[in-house]
Amino acid sequence: MPDVIVLSTGRCGSTLVTKFLASHPDVLGLSEFFAALPREALLPDSLNGRGFWDRLTGIDHPVTRLHRLGLPLPSEALYGSTGGRFPPGAVPAICVTTLPALSDDPDSLFDELSRAVCGRPYAPMREHYRGMCAWLCRRLGGGVVVERSGASLGKTAALRGLFPEAKYVLLLRDGMETSISMSRRPLFRLAAQDQRRLRGGRRHIDAAGEQVAIEEFGRLWSGMICAGTSALTGIPAEQLLVLTYEELVEDARAQLRRLAAFIGVDAFAEWLSECDEQVEPPPLRAGGLSEGDRAALRRSCAAGGRALHRFLAAHGASPGTDHRVGVRVAT
Repeated sequence: MPDVIVLSTGRCGSTLVTKFLASHPDVLGLSEFFAALPREALLPDSLNGRGFWDRLTGIDHPVTRLHRLGLPLPSEALYGSTGGRFPPGAVPAICVTTLPALSDDPDSLFDELSRAVCGRPYAPMREHYRGMCAWLCRRLGGGVVVERSGASLGKTAALRGLFPEAKYVLLLRDGMETSISMSRRPLFRLAAQDQRRLRGGRRHIDAAGEQVAIEEFGRLWSGMICAGTSALTGIPAEQLLVLTYEELVEDARAQLRRLAAFIGVDAFAEWLSECDEQVEPPPLRAGGLSEGDRAALRRSCAAGGRALHRFLAAHGASPGTDHRVGVRVAT
């Protein structure tokens, strides 16, 4: 099973953290692994290896939906950039990002992993994940398995239920800035549309051109923050590390030392220097909103801000008073 799981709302620096971790020789990174999997892949079921593999390789995932709508794919969707046997719209979930990030020949790795997984006997789901991760470490190297998916915070309850012994990194960014960044990405726009339809009791419809008010993304951010912090309540201190994008950009070396110590790898000088060179502070965008949109977004982020403030305070760190956390949230 993954040794460490990075939880985030997405659009908060999680891709940057993935790049940092992937460049460390002692880390095996599973990028966007859980993001592409169906809900059934996180249930505490028992099944045989073939059944487990079927849950890892379905094609009904968010990137397929983007392709069906003719919308641009996220940069994290790596499969097919240099060819591949699976056509667009029929790429197995584990091939969208995870395997191409691990190998220049994801199709061959897919075949090897298929044989290893499908040959496993009937066992609990978590044992299949444990076996898969162990096989990947033997095949590719790396002693610490770290999974990172954008918007994984909403799946925290299922992840903790399946992997109660894992360590968790909670990656945060200012709620309003995160929401604005979400509003510019097709996957989050579809998620916000789905959220609005569910609130109104309407069925899901793919409507690529539908307009979405900025406050809908604040509600999306708040929903994930509330769900994630609730599921993390009571987690032992030694299993949780809080990182903020703002502090990562401000002092990458210091934050990476904290991250390395938490996951149990060496923060050697060459790695720190290589990572530090990749950091580029993004522009702050909340100030560019109209006064009305800014107020609406602040209101929609408020519930998440309050939940986050309570959670951090309960774990010994309160925004605005502890620089180690230092996240700006709408309270």
